[in-house]
Amino acid sequence: MILYTVDTAFLPLACISIASMVSHCAGNPPAVTILLHDVDALSRNSASKLLSELGLDYELIDVESAWCQPWSARRGQSPAKFGYLKMQDFIDRTVDRVIVVDADTRFVDDVNKLFDADLQGKILGAVDDTAVIATGQLFDLRRKLHLKDHAGYLNSGLLIVDLKAWTDQKIGAACVRVFTDKPDVLTFNDQCALNAVLAGEYARMPLRWNCLYGSVPADWPVSMYHFAGTFKPWSMGLLKHVPYVRNMLGKEQVNFYRQATRQLNWHDRGLSKSEVLDTWKAVRLFNKMRASGRLERYNNRKSSPALQEFATTNRHLIL
Repeated sequence: MILYTVDTAFLPLACISIASMVSHCAGNPPAVTILLHDVDALSRNSASKLLSELGLDYELIDVESAWCQPWSARRGQSPAKFGYLKMQDFIDRTVDRVIVVDADTRFVDDVNKLFDADLQGKILGAVDDTAVIATGQLFDLRRKLHLKDHAGYLNSGLLIVDLKAWTDQKIGAACVRVFTDKPDVLTFNDQCALNAVLAGEYARMPLRWNCLYGSVPADWPVSMYHFAGTFKPWSMGLLKHVPYVRNMLGKEQVNFYRQATRQLNWHDRGLSKSEVLDTWKAVRLFNKMRASGRLERYNNRKSSPALQEFATTNRHLIL
C-alpha cells in the first residue's frame, strides 16, 4: 500500500505524484490510501475522479485534525504533515508494508520494486537526507537529537514501513511525545522526531528513491524526485521563464509540472490559484535569498565537499 497524507493545498500535488507512479508501474499499481486533513468536498471529488480514471484501488479517508493540536499550530504546520504518525489507526492491519510518500514527489521508476526491499529487520527503510549532508547540518542535528556520531539522518519523504513493527513498537506515539516533551530539538518537525525515536536504526535505501532535487549531482541515478527545497517547479509564477531560474529548476521539471497541471483538470486550477501572486512571492523570495548569500549556498549544495565525502564512503547507496 502507498500512503499519502495531505490537506487541500497538497492534494493536487499528491494526485500528480500518484499519476507519475502509475505511469511507471510495469505491472499493476499498488493500492493507494490518502489521509485527508480539512479537505473540501470539491477537492475530494476532483481527486476521486482522477484516481478512478487511473484505474486504481484507492481509499480517501477524512481525518480529524484535533489529535495533533495544539503543537502543530504552535509550530505553524498543517496537521497533514503529521498524519502518517497515526497511520496504524486507519490502515488495515493485515497490510504488511506501507510506503509513505510526500506529495511533492515525482516517480520515474517502478515503485513496486520497493515492496521487495530488504529492511534488514528494521522497522522501516528510508533514504539519508542529502540536503542536510550537503549543507553541513548533520553534525548539529545529531547533537540536538542525541544521536551517535555516525548515525544516519533520514529524510521522511519516502518511508518503507513494516506496519506490524511500527504498530507494536508504537513509533507514532513515541514521535508525538518528542513533540510534546522536547520541542526544542525539532528543526524539521516530524522528520526530526522520527529520527530521534529511531536513533539511526533504519535500513538505508539507495539515494535514487528519494532524490532531493538540487541536493545531488545531476548525473546520479534517480527513481523518485522529491522537491523539498525552497524553489518548486510549479510555484514560481512567471519567474520560472527567466533562463537562470528555469535552469535552476530544471527545464524538464518545469515542463512536466505544467503539462501535469493541465491534465489534472482540477476544479480550481489546482497548483496555482494566481500566477501574479506566485510571481510576486517568488521574486521577493529570490531577491531576499540572493541578497543574503543563501541563493549561492542553495545552488552549491550538490557540489559541496561534505556530500562528496559522503558519496566516497557510501558508493553502495548511489546505485
